[in-house]
Amino acid sequence: MDRRRRPGWTLLLALFIYYAAIVWLHWDHGNKWLIFQPFYCLFVSLIVVPIGVAYYFKMAIPERNFGVIRPKRKELVPAS
Repeated sequence: MDRRRRPGWTLLLALFIYYAAIVWLHWDHGNKWLIFQPFYCLFVSLIVVPIGVAYYFKMAIPERNFGVIRPKRKELVPAS
């Protein structure tokens, strides 16, 4: 078998090392939700970041403003 096509054991070892590092570094504050932290990081990396980039371009293209996007502001009416 060609090992380049099946990274199973290497990936499993990397996941184990990652979990061990998370538990070791955060055990002082640890609670039962600590085991979900790598999945949260995966979710943020693969889902939230691409949605943010898409939303940025959705705002930037119509405004022709690539840089800092300022939300449209309504004109303030002076208080009387």
